[in-house]
Amino acid sequence: MTTVLRLAVAAELENPAPAVAEANEHARDDAQFSHLVHGADRGDLLVVAMTTFVEARPARRQRSVRVQRVRHGVWIERAAPPDVERQLSSIAPEDFGALIEQLEAAGAPLERGSLADLFVHVELGPDLRRELAAADDEPG
Repeated sequence: MTTVLRLAVAAELENPAPAVAEANEHARDDAQFSHLVHGADRGDLLVVAMTTFVEARPARRQRSVRVQRVRHGVWIERAAPPDVERQLSSIAPEDFGALIEQLEAAGAPLERGSLADLFVHVELGPDLRRELAAADDEPG
């Protein structure tokens, strides 16, 4: 049996230009992409790189195994840090299937769905924290 030691997401602020350019390409055909472009222009949406990782220890092994999945161009709503953390923890399950496959390949098998009920620790990178704090400091 494999024991999960940590399930976490680390998010770093990214340059939004590539994600906005991609959204612009699709905006003519899909209103959701148009919403992303307008949200970025207004400053309501941010683009982050998101790394979801699992550290687990397989049965009868002393050393743990760590696997991760990195995604660029993830859109989030600008909000207070705890709300951003909540957003990211709700996006993280999209990576669980790939992470479970990586764990299995590394000799630390987990059942499908076994990560779903676990707490996801979220770490906001310093640039993202600064950006969120700067928004709080703006007169509104």
